[in-house]
Amino acid sequence: MKKLITVLVILSCGLTSVAQPLLEYSNVGYKIYTNYVMHGSNMGRPTLIGNSLNWQYDTLIDAGGYTVPLIPPGATPKDSFPLSNVAVNTGPDNYFYYKSDIAGLELRGASLNGIGFIYTDPEVVLPFPFSFGNSFNDNWRAEQTSASNLYRIGSTNIVADGYGTLKLPNGTYKNILRVKSNQNYIAYDTTSTQFTHQSESVNWYMSGVHYPVAQYSQSQIDNNPIIELGLYQDPIVGPTAVGNISTVGQFINYYPNPAKDGLTITVKKEGNFSIELTDLKGATLLKKSIGNQEKINLSNIANGNYLLHLLQDDKRMAGEFITVQH
Repeated sequence: MKKLITVLVILSCGLTSVAQPLLEYSNVGYKIYTNYVMHGSNMGRPTLIGNSLNWQYDTLIDAGGYTVPLIPPGATPKDSFPLSNVAVNTGPDNYFYYKSDIAGLELRGASLNGIGFIYTDPEVVLPFPFSFGNSFNDNWRAEQTSASNLYRIGSTNIVADGYGTLKLPNGTYKNILRVKSNQNYIAYDTTSTQFTHQSESVNWYMSGVHYPVAQYSQSQIDNNPIIELGLYQDPIVGPTAVGNISTVGQFINYYPNPAKDGLTITVKKEGNFSIELTDLKGATLLKKSIGNQEKINLSNIANGNYLLHLLQDDKRMAGEFITVQH
């Protein structure tokens, strides 16, 4: 059962009204062929909630970054989730499969180190539209796709409990909405309970950025120690409140994508540029200096999904997802 609760929030401060962020598919829904660089950090459990807030995380310690590509489900090793339209690759063999549309963001399946789960009752991750004061309760069920007959039955409570300004090590971002989710589920087979799992996650969203700009999660299985994880985007892929953040599309055009035997690159700005092609594990497959227009030979690159990075004066920018299909 899925239930949306809307709370009317009225704010007044003299004659000045404060605009509240509204999350919709058009401004935060997951979309394929986008890539986000997430950095691990020492973020602790965030507790600040309310309106017109200042979340100060500008002194976070960067524990290293990795690219999260959003790709077509058919481009992944496990194309067995036909109702999904976006796959999120969070690791070398970790994929989460979502249905992203005007109704919201639903988790339809997952493949974790080769073990697949399909959701017979999808898990709502974020309903649309969603704004400060809204909450959503969801019950869901997932089954393992192998023959072990493992099931997961759980519930999730989602609430938009804060909005304001978010300060990260790479800048200050306004009109941010904080969304907290509490999840509980039991994993069992046909004979007995295997384990219980509970988690709390906080995601900060900004209009125009189709992935959380910062994330925090803590989870616990049975009575084992709590595991915490804090992440933030750098660079932010989308409009920013301060400065200009370098992205590949600012400096070059490239086509076709998917590419067959070659990729044509046209440089839009002056500078010393080179390109680097890596696989989704970060291994470099090709690196080349480029002039005003170059055709990159991909005939020796196997079919698959890759990241195209641009380097200016050897400074590497975030990669963009391309597909090679001979």
